[in-house]
Amino acid sequence: MLLWDMVYRGIVRVGRVVIAAQGLQMHVEGEDRIPRKGGAILVMNHSGYMDFVLGGYAPHLRGRLVRYMTKASVFDKPGVGTLMRIMGHIPVDRIDGAASFEEAVRKASEGQIVGIFPEATISRSFEIKNLRTGAVRIAQKAEVPIIPLVSFGSQRLWTKGGKRNLGRSRTPIYLSVLEPWNPSGSPEEDTEALREQMQSGLEHLWDQYQRDYGEFPANEFWVPARFGGGAPSPEVAQREDNEVEKERYRIRKLSEDLTVLSEKIKEVSRNLVAGAYEAYDSAQEKFAHSQEPEPAPEPTKEPATEQAQGAEEKEDRTAMVVWLKNSMDELAAEVSQGAREGRDRIAASMEQAKNNAAMLYSQLSSEGWERYEGSRLDEALTRLAAQSKQIVSKLPHRVTAQFSGIPGAIVCNVEGSLLGTDGRVHERDVQALRRAVDDGASIVLTTEFGPDEWRRTAAELGLDTVGVCYDGAVVLDAQGEVLAQNFFAEADAAAVERAVASVAPEVSVEWRTGLEGGEYHRLAGVLRMPEGNLKKTASHLRKELKNVAAVVPTSRKGLHILPAETNKGLGVFRALDFLHITPAQTVAFGAAPSDIPVLEAVGKGVAMADAPSEVLKKASSATSISDEAGVAEVLNPLLDAASEERQ
Repeated sequence: MLLWDMVYRGIVRVGRVVIAAQGLQMHVEGEDRIPRKGGAILVMNHSGYMDFVLGGYAPHLRGRLVRYMTKASVFDKPGVGTLMRIMGHIPVDRIDGAASFEEAVRKASEGQIVGIFPEATISRSFEIKNLRTGAVRIAQKAEVPIIPLVSFGSQRLWTKGGKRNLGRSRTPIYLSVLEPWNPSGSPEEDTEALREQMQSGLEHLWDQYQRDYGEFPANEFWVPARFGGGAPSPEVAQREDNEVEKERYRIRKLSEDLTVLSEKIKEVSRNLVAGAYEAYDSAQEKFAHSQEPEPAPEPTKEPATEQAQGAEEKEDRTAMVVWLKNSMDELAAEVSQGAREGRDRIAASMEQAKNNAAMLYSQLSSEGWERYEGSRLDEALTRLAAQSKQIVSKLPHRVTAQFSGIPGAIVCNVEGSLLGTDGRVHERDVQALRRAVDDGASIVLTTEFGPDEWRRTAAELGLDTVGVCYDGAVVLDAQGEVLAQNFFAEADAAAVERAVASVAPEVSVEWRTGLEGGEYHRLAGVLRMPEGNLKKTASHLRKELKNVAAVVPTSRKGLHILPAETNKGLGVFRALDFLHITPAQTVAFGAAPSDIPVLEAVGKGVAMADAPSEVLKKASSATSISDEAGVAEVLNPLLDAASEERQ
């Protein structure tokens, strides 16, 4: 360390020679506030690229060196990176700064001065912009004081978007070391106090500058807007900075999503090696057989029939792997598009995910699908493909690729898209839908249940909505007036009751009715049956009720029976027709097979991440589950983009 410090001090001396050669007129005050020993956090405003040199000027007068927290990309440059490491500076990943935080705490605790620019990037307004809380949190954890240092003039040498002025410019440079203090309150409150202290100190330097050199010249790029200068106002500069921060958050979240996907792929591979899917499917099959009465002998199948069925199953499972591979290839091709920084980080995460996926494909090819009788592996692969599709759907260029502007209508499946596991709508979804309505959108809520469920959800949203109930059998306007409803003919209702009775004695149907012409008619049948055998019962009823009724699975692992030619798609189209909105102007969210006709027909069809594979394949994009506000995840970027276009 002593050897490297000698090198660092040599570099500082070179820097002072450069300052003298440039003829910079240095005005320094308060340098005695920098301790000759002991750790501290030196906090500086950031107005130009020479701040790293100028910021060490006052500490050098007290015999101290500063270990700067600097963006990691600087350390990757040949030669420069080596010097940065020799001088003990700290690389900061702007996407994820956890490691640099701990390193700064360590150095400060050991008695070193750590230099931080809490504005994170150059302030193009040349005023003190919003500060990050990192400096305060590091000082608190290391139990060292904060020493604020404000400067004015470095933007005239070289700043963001400006020309270099590194010759003998005789530029005045003002540095002021402010009163040190130990933060002890909340990081947010202490950071705001720090910003106010630094802003006050900067205003003092402005006064000093104008006292020594006269009033600031108008329209000069280096003069703050409040003095008639050419710098952008703090409000304008902050809006642009917010966009940068928003992009950094997106890259950090994208990298995290890719890492999670990679680990999930690896987990499926490990389960394949361990035989977990075979064991699970075997246990499920034994349990199911133990719950059933001894079946009657089935007629022997023709070999050709068995071969055809086996070929069909193999083709379906091969299609599943192809779908997963295509989803991963699509993600790999598009994941880095539009990334302004953090591309290397994304590329590394994607490469790991691709390697794990390649291993999984190889395992599936060598092991053969025939070993897996159940659907557990199919479900695992579906979730991987859904996760991949969801990541692609959130990429900026994808957000408005299929849909732009304010949606005319937004269709939400109540059970699958809105209600969380707590039975309520996520607050972010509520706010996003209200915002959409304020911007002119209409809301259509679909439910597999009756009008009561629709009314309850509409009331929770606090919005007027059109309701499509019983998966399309009933359509209601915002006031509850019936727009359309389909009834069972008496003969068809009787056929339903006979078919249900043929399933088993413990299986029955409960009818839901609607009023028309002063009489109640059957709208939908709700099957009452023991748990299990859902697929077998549905298959039996569809065969018995062909051309008579539709058999629809519900989100609660039940079955509904609807009049023939009744489906959610037709119900939604009737609702849109009432609203005078075309499907092309509509964004729809779905999670059930009954949503497929809607998702395929609208301008943007979005499947929830926990939807079955057949739904995910048909949707143009995917989003998070309802517990994670998947509806808002899609709507907010759309509404933001539309708002920017209006401005």
